Parts: sequence; structure tokens; C-alpha cells
Amino acid sequence: MSHLCSEVHENLDKKITQLCQELRESNRVDSTGKLLDIGCWDGVKTRKYADILGISGRYGVEIFDEQILKAQENGVEIAKLDLEEDTFPFGDHTFDVIICNQVFEHLKQIYHPLDEIYRVLKPGGHFIFSVPNLSSFHNRIMLLLGMQPSSIRLFGPHVRAFAYHAFIKFATYNNNFKLVNSYGVGFYPFPARFGGDFLGGRLKSLSHTPILLLQKNGEHAAQTSGWNARIQDNQEQTVY
Repeated sequence: MSHLCSEVHENLDKKITQLCQELRESNRVDSTGKLLDIGCWDGVKTRKYADILGISGRYGVEIFDEQILKAQENGVEIAKLDLEEDTFPFGDHTFDVIICNQVFEHLKQIYHPLDEIYRVLKPGGHFIFSVPNLSSFHNRIMLLLGMQPSSIRLFGPHVRAFAYHAFIKFATYNNNFKLVNSYGVGFYPFPARFGGDFLGGRLKSLSHTPILLLQKNGEHAAQTSGWNARIQDNQEQTVY
């Protein structure tokens, strides 16, 4: 299983790399643009993605001190943040591309950071977003057998779980972001060489991990209140 997990992460990196290349080739970003990588770890991939995009502005968000130092050595300007509470230390409409890969499943408070991503992304800018898929083929089989889904293990680091269609609904709520395309990566228990890539790419709602390519809508679509306020309003109106 660990080998399959590593394979999925390698293929996620390949797909994000491909999307960055396509954004560059379609002239969606220029050399003066800026990339923000949320959960950038040691900055190695941040630097690679920025180079592929053809931009010099490399920024990251990270929480672990050791990885922050490594990212800075890799030429990434780092903000140390608690994503669930802190305001991003960037101005409105700063970034051309934002990447957030395998982060939101670790957060209880998912609404505030999405508000901040929306705020700091330029109108028309692109957001590459991925989380593990609760509705993946292998998770459905595990539930059928009365087992805990692996994407939200009882003794694991994930505290949130997103099914494929719910993930899209969350990302595009209120039309702040429009879905440009979605992709599926991995198909447990099949390795990539035995149909995993083929099945994951074509049966996206059953794939191990979806990737969404989103674009920020213009300012006419800007939300009138943040996610937190809207959630509170919904809770007050809910009858249990």
C-alpha cells in the first residue's frame, strides 16, 4: 500500500507539472508573475513549478521550521502561518497561480483559508487544488466491508474528507472560482502500470485523488461575505 501511495504522489506531481506547462504555453502567466505554493514543504517542487511556469516570484506557506529553512535555501519566500487562523501576509490580487496540494484534508477550519486564497489570487488567476478522494473506488470497497476509509484513518493525520462531487461544490461555491477542468490520479488497488492511470483519469469520481484546475472569476463575482459568515448564517437557519 505504501508503494501505491508513493506512486500516486509521484503522479500528482507529474500532473501539476503538466498543468503548469500548459498554463505557460497558453500565455496565462508572464515572467513577472508570482506563484504561491500552500504547504510548500522544502520548496523543491515550488521552485520547479515556478521554473516551468516561467516566473521568478516564488512564494510559499509552511508551518514547520526545519522545512521553512530548506525552502528559503531553495529560493522560496516563506510565510509561516496557521492556515486555520492567520490572515495571509499578502495584498489582494497578488498571485497569478496558487497551488494547494494535499493540505485541506489536514484542516478542521477549511473556510478561512479558501477565503484567503480567493483574496490574494488575481482575477482570472488559476488555482490548482487537490485532496484525497473519500468516494474513491478503494474507500467504497472498504466501507462496504465495514472498514474505516483509508483517506480518513482513525489514527491518521487527516481530519477532513472530501468526496469528489462535494469537493468541486466546495471549491466553486458562490461562483468565486469556476472549474476549468478536473483530473483523476490513481486508482487503488491497481498500480499505474496495470491500469491505475487509465482508470483514475477516466473514472475521476472513483480516483484516488482529484485535481481541480480553477480560475478566479472577476470582481463582479466577489463574495459579499466570507465563508465563515455564510456558514454561521446557515447554521442559524438549520433546524435539527
